Amino acid sequence: MICKKCGREYEDDMPKCLWCDAPKDCEPTPTELYCDSYKDSPEKLVDPKLEKSLLDNLYRGKSVISWTKFTIVLNILLLLVEIKTFEPINAGIEGQKVNIPLSNEFFLAGFILIGFLLFIAIPTCVYTWKNWVWIYHAQKTQGSFTETFFAPWGAVLCYFIPVVNYFIFKDLLKSQNKTLTILGGNAKPIPSKMLKGYLAINIIMPICNFVSFYNNNEVTYLLLGAISWVIFIICNLKLIKAAMNNERELHTLLYNNAVNHKAEELIAQRDVENQNADPS
Repeated sequence: MICKKCGREYEDDMPKCLWCDAPKDCEPTPTELYCDSYKDSPEKLVDPKLEKSLLDNLYRGKSVISWTKFTIVLNILLLLVEIKTFEPINAGIEGQKVNIPLSNEFFLAGFILIGFLLFIAIPTCVYTWKNWVWIYHAQKTQGSFTETFFAPWGAVLCYFIPVVNYFIFKDLLKSQNKTLTILGGNAKPIPSKMLKGYLAINIIMPICNFVSFYNNNEVTYLLLGAISWVIFIICNLKLIKAAMNNERELHTLLYNNAVNHKAEELIAQRDVENQNADPS
C-alpha cells in the first residue's frame, strides 16, 4: 500500500504507515520542507531518492576536487609559460611601433603561448562544468531540507561571479548547518574565517588582474594575478570540502534512518505473522 502522506510503500495489513505513522485513510498533505516536517521526529525521515542524490553529489564533489587540483597545476604551468614568452612577445609588440620586423623569437613565443592556452582550454571547460553541476545539485538537494536564498540555477549562473559566489557558499553552508542541527546530526561550525578569506580574495583577484592588464601584463603583475587566482581556487576547494562533509553527514543520517525503519518493518511483519499463526 502507498501512504497518501509520505508516498512510501508499506504492507497492506498494517494499520498505519511505518514511515510517517499516518493512518490508512489520511489525506495527502502538500509538500513541506523536511526540516519543518521532521523537526520533532528526525529519526522518521526516510527518503531513498534524496539519500541517493546526496551520495551522487558526493561523487561529483570528489571529481570536482580532482579537477580543481589539476587546474591549479595547469595555472602554475601557464604562469611559467607566460613568464618565458613575455619578453620576446613584448619586444615584438614594442618593435612594431617603430616599424621593426617581427623576429622568429616572437612567432615562436606566440605559438607556444597560444598552443598552451588551447591545451588547457578543454580541462578548464571540464573544471567549470563539474563545478556548475556540483553546486546545482548541492543547492537542489538542500532545498528539500530548508529554504535557500539561491535557486539551483541561480547558484550556477552566479558561481564564478566575484563576491556573489561568497554569498552562495555562505548560504549553502549555513543552511546545511541548520539542517544538521535540527535533524540531530554532527553539525560542524561554519568556517567563518575561510569564508572571510574567500570574500577577500574575490575582491583582491579582479583588482590584481586589472592592474596587470593596465600595466601591459608586466611579469611582476602577471605573477601577482596568478597567485591571487591560485589562492582563489584553493579557498574554493576548501569550501567545497566543507559542504561535502555536511552532505556526507546528511547521507549518513538518512542511511541510518532507512536501516532502522527497515528493521522496524521486518519486526512488525513478523509480529503480524505470529498473530495470524496464533490459533487463539
